[in-house]
Amino acid sequence: VEQFAGNLLQLLSETSGDKYIAMSATAYESLNETQKKRLLKHNKDLIFSSLSTIEGLGGGSARCTIAEIFLPKQVVIAGDPFGCSGDRNFPKFKF
Repeated sequence: VEQFAGNLLQLLSETSGDKYIAMSATAYESLNETQKKRLLKHNKDLIFSSLSTIEGLGGGSARCTIAEIFLPKQVVIAGDPFGCSGDRNFPKFKF
């Protein structure tokens, strides 16, 4: 926890369905080979980057820098992404 390994986040690719673990370089370097292999059993890859400024000054890490969005998918009208138009003859797309 002191090396931010508890601040990792699992990410899911919408296109491939693959799972990834995002973490700081500090967290990655604190894991031993057995822990890394265990994470890789359930995830396609471990992604890490230096977040030393955030960890040193802000006290947070990878999880604190990634926005988690759990909103349901919505139908968006082409040409009117904010639903401001009264004309509903636009083609509809699902994201």
